[in-house]
Amino acid sequence: MTSLGITFTSPQEAVKEGHQVCIELNAGKTGTDVATEVLSQTNLTTKQAAYFVVDATRVYCPQLSSQLT
Repeated sequence: MTSLGITFTSPQEAVKEGHQVCIELNAGKTGTDVATEVLSQTNLTTKQAAYFVVDATRVYCPQLSSQLT
């Protein structure tokens, strides 16, 4: 994430936000929905938000990766 310019206040915050992506996906949202939420709640760029959602899904809830399209 840091190579993309995405930083967090702590490692724990990064994990928490990653798990939140999974919670949203598990609730039936699409990857686009979640990325749009990330965009509205942070100062990330569209590219950064998309990478964050994809990476969080890959690490924390790969079984939900079909919802990223």
